[in-house]
Amino acid sequence: MVDNKAHPEYTVITVQAPDTPGLVRVLSWVLNGMSVRVQHGQLHTSPEGVAQDTFWVTDFKGRKLKDSSADSLGSRLEDFLIVCGTNPTENQKEWHCGPIEVSNAVDPGLTQVVIRGEPYSHKPGFLLELATALTGVGASIVEGAIQGGPNAPEPAVAVAEPGYDFKAGRYFKFMLKGPTGGQMDADRVASLIFTLRLLQGKATMPTVAPNMDAFLRT
Repeated sequence: MVDNKAHPEYTVITVQAPDTPGLVRVLSWVLNGMSVRVQHGQLHTSPEGVAQDTFWVTDFKGRKLKDSSADSLGSRLEDFLIVCGTNPTENQKEWHCGPIEVSNAVDPGLTQVVIRGEPYSHKPGFLLELATALTGVGASIVEGAIQGGPNAPEPAVAVAEPGYDFKAGRYFKFMLKGPTGGQMDADRVASLIFTLRLLQGKATMPTVAPNMDAFLRT
């Protein structure tokens, strides 16, 4: 993914991955957060929906990255771009990725999504970001519940499993329909999981990607 020998003036980044919503945005967060500037870039998506992007980058002073820095950048990009598990198949009915669960086995006409907790412990605006992520993959909420503590005001809101630790944040459970009115297909589920991972865990969705101290120190 990161080649420090292909060009004398630039470190070359190549990305070949499913064209998931937000892919370039994630790349930009990582590069900006690690003080890397894109000097040149070529972006292409194949008819099969595979992104094939190339970036020629330097540090913010216009210098080619050191080998150790290029290696660190490659590792960080992989952390941000890996989707949990293997590529989904058409026959797959359930997907699990840390605090995120997606299932087409619960209801014959709807897709169930469960999100346990939220980043930064009760991050302001997380519900808005979550709703935006669902809308972005063409999903509509048919029904759902949000439980913010053990003492739910109504039985229908008590959706968290016994023993769930609300210190991690609220518990979200939604029944969704896809853009065609039925369950979400495997490709849309993969896009949804990818996007939700940007809101959760190590793939959180900051304005600036987490910085690596001393990344470009000489």
